[in-house]
Amino acid sequence: MDRDELRSAYLDGELSVAEALAYEKSLTEQECSGLIAERRFEASLGETIRSDIRCPDPLWHRVKARIRDEHRVRFIGVGWRWGAIGAAATALVLISIIVPEALRGQTAFLEPVASLEALRQDADIPADLNAVAHFLASHKMALTLRMTPTIRETDSHTHQVTFLGARERKVGSEKVVQLMYNCCGTPAVVLLSHQNTEVADRILRASREQRIQASRRVGPYVVGLVSKHHAPVLLRLVGQI
Repeated sequence: MDRDELRSAYLDGELSVAEALAYEKSLTEQECSGLIAERRFEASLGETIRSDIRCPDPLWHRVKARIRDEHRVRFIGVGWRWGAIGAAATALVLISIIVPEALRGQTAFLEPVASLEALRQDADIPADLNAVAHFLASHKMALTLRMTPTIRETDSHTHQVTFLGARERKVGSEKVVQLMYNCCGTPAVVLLSHQNTEVADRILRASREQRIQASRRVGPYVVGLVSKHHAPVLLRLVGQI
């Protein structure tokens, strides 16, 4: 097998244990990072396919209209057979655009925010304890948030923490609450969701697959941490009333 075939066989689990180990040892550090990213993408793709993704009605109507227009033009110009082929090709191109957009919409809340400035701009609720308490209550979350400028991870390491605010984000037909932090100069987002929801299941699954920093259960809620900075201790700032 050439390198591409070997990579595909590895990702598909078709190699023996010895072959897989040999392949892993042959990778450069950059290739290994790319392989990890591809496995995470496939896991995310599988998760999304298992969920119920629904194309927004306005977008689907535009796609159907575009396909009808393409079919009409091809039919007039070169006959029904090539018209049907052209319409099918158009549908495939449009679907190749729509599906990645749908995937991003379903999993984007599990991805780290690029910058602190972007995080600040995303905050709909100010960094005020009373405002956040009302915000959580409006989502029927009996949770309390502890404000602190520092939080100790270990005896030798303490995180510098600044609360930036909160927001609500739609994930399909559900909602997730996001608490935004500046943790040691790095964006960090604590996710809050009710248990027994698709969002909660995604948070827990992403944590098990190490696509987010950490997760835990707080009473009837699930909390998760999304950040490039390792600080699972941030989840201790959220408690049940």
